Amino acid sequence: MKAKPIQVIIFSLLLLLYVSFVVLQSRSTGSPNTAVKASFEPEVLNLKSEGHSITCFLEVIENNRRVNDINVSSIRLMDSIPVNQSRIEGKRLMVKFDKTTLIDLLNHILQPEPYVKFKELNLKIVGSFDDGTLFVSFDKIRVILI
Repeated sequence: MKAKPIQVIIFSLLLLLYVSFVVLQSRSTGSPNTAVKASFEPEVLNLKSEGHSITCFLEVIENNRRVNDINVSSIRLMDSIPVNQSRIEGKRLMVKFDKTTLIDLLNHILQPEPYVKFKELNLKIVGSFDDGTLFVSFDKIRVILI
């Protein structure tokens, strides 16, 4: 079934509102004094792939905190997907998330568009430090839609 132009416009507006809400929410809930940098691997995600996990490396960019201070059980990908596996690698915390759960979520958010093979998407990581201080971080990945 082919989407009508008005449906594509409405969906695009809803997606824009959702992304704006996520950005505003992250600004209001994250601590301005806490900087955590997220880097996802792979940087390209195929929605039809069979892999088991997606990996994110978290680096604390604040002098008085360390990755050891992060409460791993509080970390969520896209506000809902918990960490499956974690370990500290030097000054970075490596966390893995279930790839199938992420792909299911993205299939509900992203709608295929004619002639569009790729979309860039900001993946959101939320969590807290052991003292309860919240952090929010984003990293851009490329999603293969076909």
